[in-house]
Amino acid sequence: MLRLELMEELKIPVEAPKLKPDVIVNCSSIKDVEHIPVHHGNEDAYLGDFFKVSGEIDDSVLIEGDLRKVKRIGEGMSQGSIEIHGDVGMHLAKDMSGGKVFVDGNVSDWMASGMSGGIIRVNGSVGNFACASYWGEKGGMSGGVVFINGSAGADLGRRMRRGIVFVSGSVGKFVGVDVIAGTIFVMGEAAEGIGAGMKRGSIVLYRQAGLLPSFLYSGEFKPYSMLLYSRYLGDLFQLELPLEFESGYFRRYMGDFLSLGKGEILVWSH
Repeated sequence: MLRLELMEELKIPVEAPKLKPDVIVNCSSIKDVEHIPVHHGNEDAYLGDFFKVSGEIDDSVLIEGDLRKVKRIGEGMSQGSIEIHGDVGMHLAKDMSGGKVFVDGNVSDWMASGMSGGIIRVNGSVGNFACASYWGEKGGMSGGVVFINGSAGADLGRRMRRGIVFVSGSVGKFVGVDVIAGTIFVMGEAAEGIGAGMKRGSIVLYRQAGLLPSFLYSGEFKPYSMLLYSRYLGDLFQLELPLEFESGYFRRYMGDFLSLGKGEILVWSH
């Protein structure tokens, strides 16, 4: 495993889109890793200017330190793993298509925007626009699995096309706005605007929440898919969901009828 340790607290942001296994595995020495280019404010710099690099070069990377001002780690990664111990900055795993990212800490805004594959686990909270499209883009997350063992900010999963997002805590306003497909699970409280404009896809809520009037109640049932999701997520993240969640009844609301209206919000009932 290759280890990177932040040498001192950053006052000016560092953008490191090449800090990913895809680039590191092509380095022939630690010196090559230290010379991976980054941007420090409006200046060009190198990874070794900020990180102490040690260990063996392979597709597993461990990064330690207060990384709140380090942006774009894992951008476009397609293989290997990144393990982060500490809080991390914006645009983590942007356009990720494969591999694994594990964060033991909090993550800033725009995590996993454009993600199309791979697995992300965050043992902490994430900021706004996680798994969402950037402004002006037609589609957001289009594949992969994200597990947030904490809370999430506003606009989680905006314009999501495929994939699974699971949040163990609460979420901010407008979760699942304009969702085209995919599944979002929220185990905690959800703020207003849930699923506004969604066309297809599913939002699953464990707690009661206020829904928009453009969602219509269509009955109560016991979805077998909850058992499948529970087992899949449990195996993937060593997660134990409440028994009543995987085998209980859910109220189904169809919508958003101001849009295509083929989405669903499932609210756990009993």
